[in-house]
Amino acid sequence: MNLFLYILVIIVVCSVALVFGAFAFCMHSKIKAVDLMNKLFNDASQKLNTLDKLDEENISIRMEGIYALQRLAENAPNGRERQRAVDALCQYLKNHRSVDAFAEPDTFLEEDEKAIIRALVQLSQTYKSRIQINLSRTNLYFADFRGAYLERADFTGAYCEDAFFGETHCEAALFIGADCMSAMFTEAHCEGAVFEGAHCEGANFSRSYCKNAGFSGAHCEGTDFIDANCENATFWGLHCEKTDFTDAVQYGADFRYTKDIKKAIGLEYSKIIY
Repeated sequence: MNLFLYILVIIVVCSVALVFGAFAFCMHSKIKAVDLMNKLFNDASQKLNTLDKLDEENISIRMEGIYALQRLAENAPNGRERQRAVDALCQYLKNHRSVDAFAEPDTFLEEDEKAIIRALVQLSQTYKSRIQINLSRTNLYFADFRGAYLERADFTGAYCEDAFFGETHCEAALFIGADCMSAMFTEAHCEGAVFEGAHCEGANFSRSYCKNAGFSGAHCEGTDFIDANCENATFWGLHCEKTDFTDAVQYGADFRYTKDIKKAIGLEYSKIIY
């Protein structure tokens, strides 16, 4: 009997030791994985933020940092680490393309900046709404976001003149006070997007889906909404001289407080609120 108890105690002690050993090993592995992610992230960020923008060698180093951050996002063990890589890419653009830093806003993107846009587009196509893109108050002149998934993205106060948003998913995205003059939103999904106070003169929203979108106070002179779905969209106080709504879905679209409503083209007054 004593021998049996002795053996049982040994088995219990060994089992407990194995459990604690396995737990310690897992914790150690997890810590090492976190340390590795932090090291890779810091290395990539350091390369991305290499100074002297016009130096070709440093541009090459920054490109390495961009691709490294993209790979980190793609191989991230969780959403938090993925978002951290996305935030670093966005922050680089926000720092180097701030709308306050350009005396001449119509300044084209540098090659490394274009590479960041491409990386963000590719990541958005893979992870869709699982990542958040924030480029508020960023100069995005002539930027190409075609095909990107920009749900709830923040472009508040951004300079998006002549930018390409065709066939993007911009549901609930914020373009409040943004400059979107001559921007292309053809066939974009802008349901619930907010363009309040934005400058959209000459922009193209043809065949776009703008149901429940908000354009209150926006400047849409010469803007094209031909064949767009504007059902229940809000256009309070819209500046709409020569804005073209020909063949657009207009049921429930709200044009109250719009003084120059008669200057718009193609409005069906029996379907709208004004």
